Amino acid sequence: KGGTTSLFNYLSQHPRIMRPRMKELLFFIPFRFQHWSHKKQHQPKEGRHVRVREAREEMYFDRQDYKVQELKLHPSSISFEATPDYLMYSTFSMQAILCTLPWVKILITIRNPIDRLFSHYNFLKDPTKSFNLNQNRTFPSFEEFVQEQVNILRHAGVLPPLNANEDDVNSFYGSPQERAAWSRYQVPRNQGDRPLARSLYALQLEEWVEALEALGRGGQTLQQDILIVHQEEMNNNPHIVVNRVLDWLGLPNNENMTQLFKTAQHKMVTQYTTKTMKNSTRKFLQKLFHPYNQRLYKLLSWEPIWDE
Repeated sequence: KGGTTSLFNYLSQHPRIMRPRMKELLFFIPFRFQHWSHKKQHQPKEGRHVRVREAREEMYFDRQDYKVQELKLHPSSISFEATPDYLMYSTFSMQAILCTLPWVKILITIRNPIDRLFSHYNFLKDPTKSFNLNQNRTFPSFEEFVQEQVNILRHAGVLPPLNANEDDVNSFYGSPQERAAWSRYQVPRNQGDRPLARSLYALQLEEWVEALEALGRGGQTLQQDILIVHQEEMNNNPHIVVNRVLDWLGLPNNENMTQLFKTAQHKMVTQYTTKTMKNSTRKFLQKLFHPYNQRLYKLLSWEPIWDE
C-alpha cells in the first residue's frame, strides 16, 4: 500500500540493522501501550503522562522484540520496527514514543494518497486475506467504499461539513476544531482500518513536526530526526532510496545489497489483483486530497510531487 513492508525487508538485510521479532510490534499503539499514568484513552494529551521507566523496562526485557541482547553485543548496530499505525495514531503514539525514546529517528514512507487508498481497498477485498475468509458478503465497489469513508470522516468532524461555504471550509483546515476532531477520531476501535484517513498525511505529520519542534528539534535538526521516503521512488530506484536511508542513519552502504534488493523485490510481488479506477473517482479524490497535499508541501517545504 505505502511501501513500508518493502523498505522493512530492504533494511533488514543490512548486517548492522537488527531485524525485530516481527515487522509490526505495535508496542506504542494506544490500545496496547500500557504505560499511561491515566488509563482512559479519551483523556487529552495534557492529562496523560507516560511512565517512562516501566515502558523502557518492558522494551529492554530479555526477549526478541527489539534484539536487546544482540545490541549489547554489537553496540554499533541499531534496532528498528515498522508499524504504520504509529503515523495513523499520531496524537497518542507520538507522545508515547517521544517520551520513552527521545533519541528515536522516524522513518516514514508515503505514496500518492489516491493510489495508496486504492491499493488499500484492493488489499482489504482480497479473498485470500485472513480477515476476509469465510465471510459471505459482497465487497462494495471502490466508489461505494470511498463514499462510506468520506461519510465516516465527515460525521467525525475530521472533514469540513458538506454544505459549508468556501470561507468556512478554508478556515476549518488547520483549526483547533479540526485538530480536536482528528484526536477524537483516533480513539474508537470500531472505525476499522481507517483507509482514507491514512492518506491525509498532513494531519498526521503536523503533529509529529510540532512535537519535535517543541523539543527543540525543528529546522535543520528536524531533517536529522524525520526522513520521508516516496514509495514511487523506492519502486523505481530502491538502491538509491536505501542508501539515502543508510546515510541518514549513519550506517555504511553494503556492497552486497544489490543482489539483496533483487531478492526482496521478488518477495514483494503483489498478490492481489486490481481494476482500473474510474476517471470520475480519481477527480473526486484529487479535489478531496488537494488541500491536505498543499499543507503537506508547505509543512515540509516541498514542491508538489503528485499530479492534481
